[in-house]
Amino acid sequence: MKRNYKIILLVFIGLGLLSCKSTNSKKETIKVMTYNIHYGMDSNFTNRGDDSALDQVVEYIEHYNLDIVLLQEFPQGSKKFASYLNGDRKNPIKFLEKRLGGKYYIEEVIKRDGNKYIGGQSLVIVSKYDILEKHTLSLPQPLYHQTRKVLLVKLKINNSILWVSNTHLFYLENIMNYNDLVSSLQWMNEKVAPQESLIFGGDLNFDEVIDTVERYKDLTEETDGKAKYNLIKNQNFKDAYIDNEKKRNLITRNTFISNNKKPDYLFFKNLSCSDYFHGDSNSSDHYPVFSEFYFNSLERE
Repeated sequence: MKRNYKIILLVFIGLGLLSCKSTNSKKETIKVMTYNIHYGMDSNFTNRGDDSALDQVVEYIEHYNLDIVLLQEFPQGSKKFASYLNGDRKNPIKFLEKRLGGKYYIEEVIKRDGNKYIGGQSLVIVSKYDILEKHTLSLPQPLYHQTRKVLLVKLKINNSILWVSNTHLFYLENIMNYNDLVSSLQWMNEKVAPQESLIFGGDLNFDEVIDTVERYKDLTEETDGKAKYNLIKNQNFKDAYIDNEKKRNLITRNTFISNNKKPDYLFFKNLSCSDYFHGDSNSSDHYPVFSEFYFNSLERE
């Protein structure tokens, strides 16, 4: 398929990520990050130059040699927020191309209706591996001129196929968040065969522990955080955080900086997960989340 852009990859601050790399390229783990970069700036929009989240992403990539990165609230789709950034960051894709040297591929989908939604944003998947296919889903019920999207790509890694999906679900209306999740799962089931490997991540805008009926009056037991989480688990997905919580002795679960919520996830199926952690960040209003995967058919050294 046509590659829209070449780009170098993003991210990672971790203790275990680099240590798992095998000397046999066929046994290498797949290093993944998901990160809501909040238009490239923190919650006050003060870091607009070389302290931006765009710069931070570049630093993660170059230092930790990531394989796949999922970005939400990428500023390419926004007339308003991209204009806040300094210099060539005003064109974020071109900025990454220039800084990262064209060694990776990027796929992007803009979440807006034409030019109506001035605060628009993009979903981005950056991949070290060849992108064989790209699919996008426009979720139902456009709101405030915003068309919410799901981005799905098919990758070839050595002789194996890996599907990767990235989304940012709506949060202001709980029932819409629930319906978006149902639509996303149904659509991925149509595209991805049951035996194929799939990573489904991004900012899903719910917390399976905190978003309860007792805490939020607009929630019901059918649509609260636990129900949404179970929807995903019932599709044979595993959660990278839960999969590593005990064996890695994970203490901090929140991925949103200003409170103790965890809206950012990396779910997976027909893969194994060998690590999970979130990095430190003062460049966005979220923490980046990292994980390592490998195909079940491969023995790790």
